[in-house]
Amino acid sequence: MVILSIAEHFISLSTFEEFKAIAQASNLLSFYLKYHLLNTLLLKSTV
Repeated sequence: MVILSIAEHFISLSTFEEFKAIAQASNLLSFYLKYHLLNTLLLKSTV
């Protein structure tokens, strides 16, 4: 229960904006990786 209260305190301290920024960064990274993979596949198929 102590760990839970510490977690709740930490969550209340951290802002939702930080969480959104982290989520957007990970989404951008995954999007870039998918795009890069698609690009390399297209290049290999044309050559």
